[in-house]
Amino acid sequence: MKKTLATLLALLSVCGFTACEKPQASESTAVLTEPPITETEEITTVHITAEPPQTTEDVYVATTSAEPTPETPEPVVTTGGFVPDGPFDLMTSNLESYIDVSAYKGIKVGLGDVLQIDDHLVDSEVARRICALPDDVMIHDRAAVSGDTVNIDVDSINDIEFENQLVSDLWLVLGSGTMVSGFENCIVGMTPGETSEFSVVFPDDYNEMLAGKEVVFSITLNYICPTLTDEIAITHFDAESAYAFRETVRFELAVAENNIFESAKETATWTAVLSAARVIRYPSSLIEEEYNKLVEKYKAEAEQNGVTYEELFVSVYGMTMDEAEAMLTEAANFFAKQRLAIYAIARDMHIDVQSVDEAALYDKVIPRIIAQATFAD
Repeated sequence: MKKTLATLLALLSVCGFTACEKPQASESTAVLTEPPITETEEITTVHITAEPPQTTEDVYVATTSAEPTPETPEPVVTTGGFVPDGPFDLMTSNLESYIDVSAYKGIKVGLGDVLQIDDHLVDSEVARRICALPDDVMIHDRAAVSGDTVNIDVDSINDIEFENQLVSDLWLVLGSGTMVSGFENCIVGMTPGETSEFSVVFPDDYNEMLAGKEVVFSITLNYICPTLTDEIAITHFDAESAYAFRETVRFELAVAENNIFESAKETATWTAVLSAARVIRYPSSLIEEEYNKLVEKYKAEAEQNGVTYEELFVSVYGMTMDEAEAMLTEAANFFAKQRLAIYAIARDMHIDVQSVDEAALYDKVIPRIIAQATFAD
């Protein structure tokens, strides 16, 4: 019986457990009888990665939203909701009767500092690049110790086998605390090529699926990554020395972080503009257009998953159809508000919207808003 990576990630979440107890041959182990959690549940908070250490982008994305979050639609203040209207055109209709975007001028935007490229981030990126080198560079002839970056496979959990492509080549820095407390200690002392089983008991206050249960992990240590040396820097990275390679990595991280920061500034600015914009009423034709696009999107997803449109929400997303309809309506309002706002601002800036593709309007509008905006940490 095979499970997906979702179950594996749930089993390794950051609650503590009793680790490294070798399972006794005469004892039976708990079997997971509940269905695995879906990709949309707790998985996103689990500290496990198929890369070794975090990259700059990983760190930043963990603290900064990459996309605006759909908000509750603005209350209708004039006509009371989705009102049948005449022909509506974003390019020519009087948008002032639909949305007020006047607050975009000189808007104040909250934004964190650029991530500092410290030695820890440089070390992490250097280790990531070394771990991507050919296998003959890796260490196979000694036991793993705390501080090593290792490559492991999770072969099974409670004798449940996993598809190799989902749980092989997992990177882990022993002693980093990336995994749950104690898990990394179970790998310390293993030799590359060795497979080891150990049992853990999850605490009683863990999630319902695993609370108080004993779980047996089977782990294979594939190899240990070497640390940076002059020889590795010269031979594999065309650098003059280990120090020169580290400084090159530091510079590249700084450039990448600046690009990420500028992108985040755009996102934060547009999110602030949308939040400040006030919808007076929604054009019914625009709402219908956005709603229908969402329905088609989810119908296509249902077909890909071999279920009906209704089954997708009920079985896959765990929603009632009333909840699904409410979600789709809220999302349609959000996307309609975005389109109203971008056109209203573009026209206020005297941009010829009829000569610009809709997708390109954002690139014309956002730099002008940023130039007028005030940013605060």
